[in-house]
Order: sequence, then structure tokens, then C-alpha cells
Amino acid sequence: MWSRGAGRSGCWRRWWGWLSVGEHSAEYRAYIASAKWRRLRADMIKLAENKCQACGAASPRLSVHHITYERLGKERPSDLLVLCSFCHEHADRKRERDVAASAARHHWNARLDGWATKRYGEDWNYYYDESEVEEEFEEWLDRRGDDY
Repeated sequence: MWSRGAGRSGCWRRWWGWLSVGEHSAEYRAYIASAKWRRLRADMIKLAENKCQACGAASPRLSVHHITYERLGKERPSDLLVLCSFCHEHADRKRERDVAASAARHHWNARLDGWATKRYGEDWNYYYDESEVEEEFEEWLDRRGDDY
């Protein structure tokens, strides 16, 4: 389920993953407070040799950043990065932009598919060139004054 975010950027956000900068779901907060997370966090920092994996800085205040929340509680090492506070802030903003871009693509594809299905039928993508249909859809939106 997608909802319009209330954060600084006003980006589309997934309701279950994160809400805005510094604001997380109850599930996330409970997990981060757990002994399981503390052990995993300590292990990740040890594997990173107490250094930021982005800039290489040694810092007593390292964070373990979730690249994705898809496997929250069952993270793979590749889902996590050990970061200093500066790099962690940048990584959070990048994830926010990536999620927003993914949501925008999903929304665009849903609109295109709905329009094309009404115009050409349920299996339109088997019989018509998708790029041509998308171009036609964009022209239709322009005529309507929709700034998509």
C-alpha cells in the first residue's frame, strides 16, 4: 500500500518500511531494541573492523544501516552496511530517493496498464509495442493537461 509521505521531500513511501526520517514502525523499533539485533550489529561492526564501510573512517559511533527492510529480522550480511553518522545520513537519503523512484515507477506502470487495458483490451502487451503504447499514453496525458 502506498501513501503520500509527510517528510521534507514529500516522496511516496511504503507504510510498513519507514515513515519519514527518524520515524520507524513499531515492528522496527522492537527489533532494533532486541538482543538479536544487538548481537548482529556487534558482529557486523567487528566484520567491518570498526570502520565505516563507505568512507573507511574509524569511529566509536558506528551505525549498522539497512540497505533494505525486506528481510527485517532475517537480514543477510548483504542487507546491511556499517557506516559512520555522516555516511549513514547520506545512505538514508539515498534509500529514500530509491524507494520514491520505485514507487513512482510502480504508479506510472499501473496507470499505463490501466489506460492500455481500457483502450486495447486485457492482453494489450502481447499484441502492441509497449514503447509505442506508452508514447500514445503520454500524448493522451498531455492533451488532458495531466503533468504526470
